Amino acid sequence: MCTIHASVAQRGFPAVKEAFTSAQIPFSENDDGAILVWLDSLKEGDKVFQRLKPFQIINRIPNVNVLCRKAPLARIIQRIAPFFPNLFTFMPKSYILPFKNTQLVRALSRDNCCYIIKPDSGSLGQGITIVEPNTEFEPDDTMAVAQQYIDSFLIDNTKFDLRIYALVTSVNPLTIYVYRGGLARFCSEENDGDTIYSKLTNVAINHNSVLLTEVFKKMKNELNIDTDDLWKKIDAAIALTIISAASFIQKGVEWHCPSMSGYNRCFQILGFDILLDKKCQPYVLEVNYRPSLDTHNGDERRMKVDLIRSAILIGAPFHLAQHALSERKWAWTKDSWEDFLRKTPEIASAADASRKNAVKKSKYEMIWPSTDPEKKEWQKVYEKAIELPLEQMPGITVPQSITGP
Repeated sequence: MCTIHASVAQRGFPAVKEAFTSAQIPFSENDDGAILVWLDSLKEGDKVFQRLKPFQIINRIPNVNVLCRKAPLARIIQRIAPFFPNLFTFMPKSYILPFKNTQLVRALSRDNCCYIIKPDSGSLGQGITIVEPNTEFEPDDTMAVAQQYIDSFLIDNTKFDLRIYALVTSVNPLTIYVYRGGLARFCSEENDGDTIYSKLTNVAINHNSVLLTEVFKKMKNELNIDTDDLWKKIDAAIALTIISAASFIQKGVEWHCPSMSGYNRCFQILGFDILLDKKCQPYVLEVNYRPSLDTHNGDERRMKVDLIRSAILIGAPFHLAQHALSERKWAWTKDSWEDFLRKTPEIASAADASRKNAVKKSKYEMIWPSTDPEKKEWQKVYEKAIELPLEQMPGITVPQSITGP
């Protein structure tokens, strides 16, 4: 059977290795001849793109951290939302600290609501503070985001949020899929409590995760929630968030790993944390650069193996390219590989057919691009995102070669 090969870090998640085995894709550590380079670390940085061979594809998109750090995500949304106020209703009111310390102090004295303060680069629930209204708050110089606390939809008097997975397989044209599954993460204490175990759903604090499909079934059958409509709203929140950063990630790909003749060289699974308010309206709390692929039970393991397996088959369907690499015994340069792709268009056409087949057999649904008339305004958001000037983001150093003078 003709398939790609993968280079996978030895200490990767067991679910990742199981996914490669399920997809019948050979993998090993540091395989220089593998089409796919799969990373699970959080600390690769841009140097990983410099090490790629011209034919290699990687499960990372350069510059996507503008979405996955809390401060730049808030800025990305805040700069485009005023142009489309009716669409951008899915982000909690946010203050980027320390730049908006004064405004936050005023809001705490004026608004009858709590704010959750999250360190910009924090993860696993570390460093999160909940500030009550009309309480003393002494800001410091730490980079963070203060998000208005959303009174959430409850099931059995318990707060929960959703971990939804998006797959970006191309940045130009921007192509986004959403996995029709995921997790609902419940607090371990009922909402009446006053501890973090009743307020925060992060898996590092609470370990009560249930398959999203089971929770949506309960919401539909017992609580009369239109889950099909809810999926549409979640899709919109995810797509518009990613579209808002289109210019940054397109420049990053152009700079670090440009596509060649239909040969896209990067893709990425993103984990969206979605909270439902009391009216079941979704809010994007944050976007995860490398969503945890650890598993805590059999159902979660099977879901994540399927999620990863399908993402690999959709994101890297270049079996003919791998065959060409196996046949040729001398090295490829960027120019020779690009020339080969240009003269061998069947590689791109076979990849396109394989991708469509993989999508059809998967639980991923392409949400952008789309001909759906309800998504017509999304194109205008995309055009505005491309039109807005690139700028340095709080907490992120974007090379001046990308942002310009």
